[in-house]
Amino acid sequence: MSILWDKMFDEPVFMLTSDQDWAPEWAAADFLHAVSQFSVPVHLFRTNPSAVFDKAVSDGAGQGWHPNFFPGSSHGTSEQEVIDWLSARFPEARTARSHVFHESSYEWEKLAASGIVADSQVCTVYNPEIQPLLHWTGILRLPVFFEDDVFYSLESDDLDLKNVYRYLFTPGLKILNFHATFVACNIPSKHYYESVKSSIFPSPQPTGIWRGRGTRGVLEELLGTILDKGFHFKPLEELVDDLLSHIENNADRFPRPYCSMRTERTSSRSKS
Repeated sequence: MSILWDKMFDEPVFMLTSDQDWAPEWAAADFLHAVSQFSVPVHLFRTNPSAVFDKAVSDGAGQGWHPNFFPGSSHGTSEQEVIDWLSARFPEARTARSHVFHESSYEWEKLAASGIVADSQVCTVYNPEIQPLLHWTGILRLPVFFEDDVFYSLESDDLDLKNVYRYLFTPGLKILNFHATFVACNIPSKHYYESVKSSIFPSPQPTGIWRGRGTRGVLEELLGTILDKGFHFKPLEELVDDLLSHIENNADRFPRPYCSMRTERTSSRSKS
């Protein structure tokens, strides 16, 4: 049992997320079709407007921000410009994961002030027993268990999942993150992606699709195995609600500065 979270993570808690990363509409549609075969909820971290992803959200998918804070970003030239750009297009979002997991204290202070209450920012190497972290800005931090392009680097020979399975069913958060374009093109490696990237994004039709073992096969194997063992996937938004409610109902066990900060953030947003 966790001091902070009781028994909330005594069993694996599976969630599926996806980084939009400016995916072409055909890739977004193909990714959603692949996921729909398993009837699991998905949380989309958004980089740009998309009719396909907008409809998915209206049909029940969760969404958060996927800000690009790097120089030359189409989101803006400063932290505040980036946040304002995303806020104008996805105003109801409460979650964030930055492009390539980049972050700074300045950015996270501004994200918290803008209404972001949770991120999925820290990428682990199949860590067992992951639990939410209390970030100093008041944001709840939900680390990633599996990230597709990191997996390419770690298991570059044959994309074998044996090292993932060693910890997949241990207690704790099990956030699986897949890029929509990587699934649609079945990308097998970073090298292959770089070799076809320039042809994928300008194309209105499917292109650059790998015919061997790649991201799509890994996604299908993981989802199928988890469901076959009787587990289910939890919507990330639902988990966030559960965690915020738990903190409110058990404030005495959480660090006082964190609870004070959460109260201030909530009060500030209620008045705005």
